[in-house]
Amino acid sequence: MAGPSILVVEDEGIVARDIQHRLESIGYRVPEIAATGKDAITRALDIKPDVVLMDIMLRGPMDGIEAAAFIREKLDVPVVYVTAYAEEEVLKRARVTEPYGYIVKPFEDRELQAAVEIALYRHKAERKMAESEKRYRTLVTSLQEGIMMTDVEENIAYANPALCEMLGYREDQLVRMNLGDLVPEEDLELIREATKNRQQGRRGWCDIRMIRSGGEMRSIQLSPAPWTNEMGQFMGVISALVDVTDPKVHESRLKASDARYRLLADNAADVIWTMDRNRCLTYVSPSVERLLGYSPAEMTTMRMKDYLAPQSLDILSEALDIIARSPDGKAAPVPLELDHIRQDGKAVPTEVVLTPIAGEGKSHGGVLGVTRDITSRRRAEEELRERTVFLEEVIDTASDGIFVVNAKGESILISAAARDILGDELDDWMGRLSGKVGADRERFDRVLDGEQISFECQLGSRKDKKHSLKVTLTPMRFGGRPHVLGILNLKS
Repeated sequence: MAGPSILVVEDEGIVARDIQHRLESIGYRVPEIAATGKDAITRALDIKPDVVLMDIMLRGPMDGIEAAAFIREKLDVPVVYVTAYAEEEVLKRARVTEPYGYIVKPFEDRELQAAVEIALYRHKAERKMAESEKRYRTLVTSLQEGIMMTDVEENIAYANPALCEMLGYREDQLVRMNLGDLVPEEDLELIREATKNRQQGRRGWCDIRMIRSGGEMRSIQLSPAPWTNEMGQFMGVISALVDVTDPKVHESRLKASDARYRLLADNAADVIWTMDRNRCLTYVSPSVERLLGYSPAEMTTMRMKDYLAPQSLDILSEALDIIARSPDGKAAPVPLELDHIRQDGKAVPTEVVLTPIAGEGKSHGGVLGVTRDITSRRRAEEELRERTVFLEEVIDTASDGIFVVNAKGESILISAAARDILGDELDDWMGRLSGKVGADRERFDRVLDGEQISFECQLGSRKDKKHSLKVTLTPMRFGGRPHVLGILNLKS
């Protein structure tokens, strides 16, 4: 399989061909070399490379920074700058273009490879995150139900168009308000209690009153859920709201909603299905034919063992047992990963989410299921794992020390070479570097702000000898947050 394509932008012909040869020897493709900023733009638009390796100081009216800015605006392509030395003003201009890294001349093959792989990895992760955010924002803005996000102090952080219409405010007005401005105090307690129930896996609907613009009191049915960050820390509450003030209007909306959801289910890419308490399918959306090759009518006559791999059958059966035994027939949604068997006998990896359906009284009434084909995701995850292992091998086999620290100065990664270079001085040296020990915090903050810094320092005593250390600190972003990538080169 052909490797990622790299556009090399370098105005020194001999240097450009050397970089091309080194990249190709590593396994990358270099279909084009550009010598000017204008040429770089033309070739980038033509070949749409995976990475642009851009020399900052190009001859001619357009330097590498201007060319990179244009390429980033027109193409979603990561740019890595190559530079020998640049004044602070030039580096400030470079940071505005949000590069995916810097390589300082002269550099070795492993540094070149590490910079390219980090750029590819970051770009892929950021693209997946952006696509996910776009999908969810489109979904939320198109819902007929109101959606609201409030922070830990109950300030409104987001309101979708349906909620704005429900309450008679614009979004920019609502996001300047506190929930207490719209909900009586005694009803706020109901929301807090319902949120606690959701945190404990129980249902959390509650009936509250909300004050519409102009003072009119509306009856609202609200379902809150905890909003947490990637570390699991509580950030606030996400709520779905339905106006039930007028019973006739509410009934009409329910009927319209049922029709919309049936239309949505019948046209959804995911397979949506319902199963009764006897574990017989009672509805299967048409998309099942694309996933498994069976028609919806055929699926409703089949048993679970007919379309699930044996191990997946056990997993689903156990999950259904847990739902059936749950108190009052209620349970939190259950996510599973199952292998389905197509009509042609091939296995299909899927993600399935089970949501309990309440029966009469307090009985269990069955489940609503959503099944999604995750073949592409599995393939992407495997590719990501391979790239991660590859990066780790590159880092651990490099003779130069490599480390990454976050904005708090906490070590995220320290390569074997870095540990060997620093020896017993590792903790003290890393502490001084991040400003936790000594007076180097200003330099560390400059790197977090986007400046690349190189300096030499005395390592101290190492095997009874004095050594000087060349240190290069480069800004990088990981998980959307600023970090510092460091390269250590030991000098005798």
